Parts: sequence; structure tokens; C-alpha cells
Amino acid sequence: MLTALSELERVIVDEVHELLASERGSQLSISLERLQLNSNQKITRTGLSATIGNIEDAGHFLVGTKKPCKIIRDKSMRKYDVEVKFVKGSISEVADSIIHYIEKSDINSPILLFTNTRGESEFLASILREKL
Repeated sequence: MLTALSELERVIVDEVHELLASERGSQLSISLERLQLNSNQKITRTGLSATIGNIEDAGHFLVGTKKPCKIIRDKSMRKYDVEVKFVKGSISEVADSIIHYIEKSDINSPILLFTNTRGESEFLASILREKL
């Protein structure tokens, strides 16, 4: 298996903040080192996060404390037109309220919805897919 990855050039870790100081993070660090040991070239490691606290810790997590690490910060600001609505009721009532809002607002752009649980999110998505 490692032979098949011997030509690997880069590894990209999305949401790297989720792995810091966790068992999964430790497993990833070990796996990255094993990949590097079995690689024919230096593997570039890239970590992505929009919500990281200490960016230097994430850099050291990805490459180790003894290796050089280049950190690139995107300080650009994007403006978003954000509208927050709280909808109370059963999941079916929430779905109906969302559909009514979308229809009356003539929205043609993506909408981000938050629910309390993954199950609610999946159920709401299935209702909206069916009705929209």
C-alpha cells in the first residue's frame, strides 16, 4: 500500500483545527510521517482552517516542531448579506416556514440552515428536497 503512495507530492488536511490535541490527530501525525518515510520525495503538507485559534500550533502539528513551516494567512474580508431567522416548531413546521420564506423572498442564492442535531438536518433536507 505504501509503495502505491511513494510518488505522493502533497497532503491537504481540511479543518485541521479539529485534529489538534486529539487521538485522530495523533494518528494522522504518525501516518504523515510514515508516508514521508516511504516517499521518494518531500511531501508538502497543507492545513486548512477558517476558525483556528493558534495557527503556529497547527503548523507544528502538520510538519513537526523541528521542520520549517510556512504559514499563509488570508486576511481578506468578504462582505456577506446575512439574515438570521429563528423558526420554532416541529421539523415539518420549520420546513413549511422555510419554503414559505423562500417563495415569498424569491431567493436564488444558497441558504445556510442550522439545526440542533444531524438527524434533524437530514430530515429537514429530505423534506425540502421533496417539496422544493
